[in-house]
Amino acid sequence: MKDKLPAILQKRYELHGLSKKQASEAILGPAQQEGNFASPQYKYSSEAVEVIIQKLGLSKSSQSTGIEAFQLQILCEYLEDKVIKGEVPDLRIEQWHFSNQIDEIFEGYYYRLLKKLRPVDRSTAQLLIEDKLIFEDKKTGEARRLSVDTGIIYMERGITKQLLDQLEDNFLLRREPNSVNGFSYEVSHDTLIPAILKSKSEREIYEQQKRDRLEAQKLLKVIEVVRNALAQKNFRFAFEQLESIEGYKNQDIVEIITLRKQLFDDIEKEKEEAKKQKERADMLGELNRSHALSAYANDLAYKSVIALQSKDRTIAFQLAVLAHRYVEPGNPNVKRAFFEALYYNDNPNHFPISLTRQYIGHTSYIQMVVFSPDGKYLATGSNDNTAKVWEIESGNVKVTFKGHTSSVTCISF
Repeated sequence: MKDKLPAILQKRYELHGLSKKQASEAILGPAQQEGNFASPQYKYSSEAVEVIIQKLGLSKSSQSTGIEAFQLQILCEYLEDKVIKGEVPDLRIEQWHFSNQIDEIFEGYYYRLLKKLRPVDRSTAQLLIEDKLIFEDKKTGEARRLSVDTGIIYMERGITKQLLDQLEDNFLLRREPNSVNGFSYEVSHDTLIPAILKSKSEREIYEQQKRDRLEAQKLLKVIEVVRNALAQKNFRFAFEQLESIEGYKNQDIVEIITLRKQLFDDIEKEKEEAKKQKERADMLGELNRSHALSAYANDLAYKSVIALQSKDRTIAFQLAVLAHRYVEPGNPNVKRAFFEALYYNDNPNHFPISLTRQYIGHTSYIQMVVFSPDGKYLATGSNDNTAKVWEIESGNVKVTFKGHTSSVTCISF
């Protein structure tokens, strides 16, 4: 290239870092500068200055070329900002103001510079810096700054000259002439690389989470559409809806088949659950019907017995036949009433003891009535969860059986 660029490599310069003395002067001088500044005059303790120089002198580049002026500027700017905010008592900076958070201060510098941009420009600047101006090999961990021509940068969405000038003024980027009579931009210093990589990683995680949420919403929409169509047994409409959803045709056919199978399985499960619920409802209804029939049968049997006590054989027989033939033939009270009605109908001269008293004591319907073999006692079971034994002659309760948790429907002597 020498015949084309004769002066190439004839003048070369090497930029060195600051010596300890220069670094100390750079720390103390601006802090005591008089003038109309945002911060009042403030001081550094000798221990604070020593810690700053010691900490900044630990990097490999500092050990070989001196203390990096860029890193020193970041740290001093951060501490001056604390002074402006009134977070430094007696305007005297001590080592405990920063010694345990130097790495965080350097990392935060990148974020602080981004916050100076308008919100609409912030994401555009992040994409440019993090995706186009930094090379990262995630396998080896290597990362370095890239120098990119202005023409290529302007091809990025949202990039304007005004934004590039602002990034340069904020020391996020620096501009240098290139070999094609133009300019190239690069990140201003290697110190920013760790913070840029961290920001990029956090942004990628956030963007992935956002994509996952959108995919989940899309999947929910698919499921909702298909379920509604399948519930109506409109399979063709379900397929048409799947095709109309954005991104459906780009999805792997295996995923669609799996989704369909899952949806059909879900529908079958719902049908099975509905079937079980119907069976439980039918069972409960049958149980309630059985209880109602038993109560009605017991009532008819009881009235048949009362009719016999009143010597009305015809009514007693009709009530017993009604209960036995049409209500609940297997009910023991009905059977007893039916047999007694038959017996006394065939033997009209033999009547049971007349019912001349009221038997008061139950608070709900009577489910069953039985007589003792000797005809002296009457036992009743009721919906009030009790059973009672009565003395027929006196109408008095001999004993009450409590403790049942539901209606008493079956008793015997």
